[in-house]
This record gives sequence, C-alpha cells and structure tokens, in this order.
Amino acid sequence: MYVHSNQGEAMHDETHACIEFDDACVKRGDRVIWQHGTFSIPQGSVTAIVGTNGAGKTTMMKAELGLIPTAHGSIRVLGQPAGSANSRIGYVPQNYASDIESNITAEQSVLLGLTGTKFGIHPVTKALRDKARKAMDFVGLQDKANYRLSELSGGLRQRVAIAQALVDDPKLLMLDEPLANLDLASQRATVHVLAKLNRELGMTIQVVAHDLNML
Repeated sequence: MYVHSNQGEAMHDETHACIEFDDACVKRGDRVIWQHGTFSIPQGSVTAIVGTNGAGKTTMMKAELGLIPTAHGSIRVLGQPAGSANSRIGYVPQNYASDIESNITAEQSVLLGLTGTKFGIHPVTKALRDKARKAMDFVGLQDKANYRLSELSGGLRQRVAIAQALVDDPKLLMLDEPLANLDLASQRATVHVLAKLNRELGMTIQVVAHDLNML
C-alpha cells in the first residue's frame, strides 16, 4: 500500500495539514495491519491510497474516522484527534451506491446527508431542499432529483452518494473505492466530479483505489 498525493492548482492552507499520521500503527488482535505510518496530507490536495486487497486501505480510512483505534502513535484529522472532526467530513463507504435503499428518490437520498436517521419525521424545509438541489447540481444530477435510485445507473448512483456526502459542506471528502464496478465512462464522469470539487471548492479529497490510472 502507498499514498499518492497531488496538490494540483487547488487552494490550500500550507500552514496546516488536513491529515497527520505520527508513527501510527493499527492491529487486529495480535496481527499488525500496518505500522510506522508517518506522513501528512495537505489541505486542498487530492490523495489516493493505493494497494491490493488486504493491504489495509479501508482500515486506514476507518482509523482516520476514529472507528478503529491505533495501537500506538497518533492520527489527527482537520487539526483534531481522529474521530473528533467527523461532522466536517463527507464519507462515501465502499459499495455505498449499491447498498443504499433503491426505492427512495435521488433527492431523498441526498437529504439523508442533512437529516440522517431523522429523515421521514424531521420536517424537510425549503432551506434543506435548496442545499440538496445545490449539491445535486454540482455533481450534474439536476434533472434526476425525482428519479428513484433503482432507475439510475451505477455511475449516477455513485454521484448521488457523492452529493449526499458533500451536501453539508464538508472540509474533507473521503471515498472508499468510488470507481469499483463502474464502466469506463462512469469512472471518467466520477473522476471529473472529484476534480471539480477540488478545483472549484478547494476541497481536500482522499480516495481508496486499487488502480491509480484513472485517478
């Protein structure tokens, strides 16, 4: 597994790293998943964590989210210990686009990023709906709001997932295998959306991937 970062032309704060690893180690029982993790990812960068199955890529993201503790060393995200700043992180887990309930509409799915488990009983205000539409417009889904997810292709569902993750204006967007099981055209469209987020919003993006070529 290795980490590849490209700042490109995005705006970023050179005085603060977005993610910092300091001799971090993660274990499962007595098994070391990875260790000696010491690196930083700058704000405004696009970073890929690349490696084969079992290399610990998803484990690294979960450690950054504070879902898995470090055996020693430390991880800081957005200037705070891992897990403390999750409200400012948009996260798209692996297989999200295929696992989400397919009978809800694209707009309802994106609104879940704002209302969470309260969706259905929490009133959806015009302000919330406007935020959802803005996120959908940004990823190119302005004409798909009322489509059920079952009616959308895998690539469009992946963009719905990205819109849900960014609807609450995160500072960091994390995606686990966002190109998996997509055809070439859908992979390219997804990559263009991520590039647009980085270029126009200066958003820090971290992607887990098997293959760096498309990214």
